[in-house]
Amino acid sequence: MIISLRGTHSSGKTYVVRSLLSRLITAPVYGVLGPRKPEAYVTGSMFRGKPLYVLGPYDDTPTSGIDVISPMGFAAVIELIEKYRKKGHVIMEGIHTSQNFGSIGTYLVQHKDELIIARLDTSLEACFSDLRKRQAKSSKKTNGGDKHIATIYKRVISTCKTFKEHGVRVEEVSRDNAVERILSWLS
Repeated sequence: MIISLRGTHSSGKTYVVRSLLSRLITAPVYGVLGPRKPEAYVTGSMFRGKPLYVLGPYDDTPTSGIDVISPMGFAAVIELIEKYRKKGHVIMEGIHTSQNFGSIGTYLVQHKDELIIARLDTSLEACFSDLRKRQAKSSKKTNGGDKHIATIYKRVISTCKTFKEHGVRVEEVSRDNAVERILSWLS
């Protein structure tokens, strides 16, 4: 199974994955990002006889998941999905893939029978508020403002609609229920 968690800035993508990781015993897997940043985490728990691979690093930096890998090109992201899909289940999240269909979407549609797109239903207003709180704690301001976030929010919805049009299962989840829903899909 491949689970692609999607949402705009501050919708809770990283929060959900970190919450999931905190509930499972995991080990880092090193590779394309070098010896100090995991390209994935593998769970000790088995789901339907297979481990779960969480793509990308989740350290204390604001950028996590496949957003750390995507600057190497979407082909690198596809290679990682394919590598770990063959070994077990995959979960991934990132702002770049959330708002674009492109080559990753085309690849994912080829595996639609094992794919769930999970879109966070966080309201745009909550995203604005949470992003402001996050930025107040950081000197790095990278979002481009409310108009930019609203544009990405619309792109995420549009991208999820495109997946639906291709026959992919698209589910809405909240920050509060996403981990439980993910675990239920894997069971």
